[in-house]
Amino acid sequence: MFELFKKLALILVTIAAVIIIGYFALKMYNAAVDDAAARIKTGVEQGVTQGVGKSLNPLGIVGGMFGGGKR
Repeated sequence: MFELFKKLALILVTIAAVIIIGYFALKMYNAAVDDAAARIKTGVEQGVTQGVGKSLNPLGIVGGMFGGGKR
């Protein structure tokens, strides 16, 4: 009877540990995805801002075409 109880307790503890580890792994995965999405969004916004700024400056476009490049 005691052996059956030990096996059952070990199985329950193992299942609980797997569930808890899976829960925290999912939380960390979601946090990483949210962080990556925020970084991508920030990068795109900065790129769009820089692109609009360059398109509004015709001298900057001409300078870029003739090797002026980034300063």
